[in-house]
Amino acid sequence: MRPGLSQTVTVLFVEDEELLRQAATKILGKAGVRAIEAADGSTALHIIRAHPEAIDALVLDVTLPGASSREVLEEARRLRPEMKVIVASAYAEEVAEASLQSPITRFLRKPYKPSELEELIRRTVS
Repeated sequence: MRPGLSQTVTVLFVEDEELLRQAATKILGKAGVRAIEAADGSTALHIIRAHPEAIDALVLDVTLPGASSREVLEEARRLRPEMKVIVASAYAEEVAEASLQSPITRFLRKPYKPSELEELIRRTVS
């Protein structure tokens, strides 16, 4: 049995695909992570601006309705530079990096297995 993640860890999961977002936040919850959902970039910006200190990690889809992923990433880094960021995309990492116009240090290729998400979050926040 794998040890769970700390319940003090809060992840903002930004994904416009509802089923994926719900499944991922459920998986994270079972792993002991407090997961906050955002279905679009505008909602993610609102959450980041309202509670930047509460978010330990951001899982960010590259293609979002509302505010762009690039805007969300820039605002997260501006308000909380130490926030860990995981970029998720069905596109290749190089394409995602070009779209965000920013280097990516943690990348999760879609489709991914629940265990891959959990493990990457575990490595990212520990």
